[in-house]
Amino acid sequence: MARGDYRQAITLYREAINNPKLELSGRHTDEREDLQAFARFRIMVAHTLLGERDLARAARNEFHNAQPYHMYRAVAQVYWDAYAPPDSISAGCKAVTVMAQTNANISDVLSDFGYANPDFKAEDVCPFH
Repeated sequence: MARGDYRQAITLYREAINNPKLELSGRHTDEREDLQAFARFRIMVAHTLLGERDLARAARNEFHNAQPYHMYRAVAQVYWDAYAPPDSISAGCKAVTVMAQTNANISDVLSDFGYANPDFKAEDVCPFH
């Protein structure tokens, strides 16, 4: 996503969701669920970055059905509510950043997956402005 290759990012995020053989760090109790939720959120965002509103909506709906109680489902909804007409990615990400700044768990759940992985800050959850 950081390089702007949103199609490849979607493919890799889908791999993270669907491949039960991917190794986890073992540092978090709900690690797989947290990473899947983040991947689902980022898939939705990637579709908006590609201008694919219908696919983004479908990804959001899939997320709601797959993980309705995960905190990232709320993050996805905040993004969608701020993004929706006039389709402003910047507004969506700003809303998510504010949410993440007021709830440290949103970025904390993505941190400490080993030395090779970055620690996330609130502004890293949705850095597309």
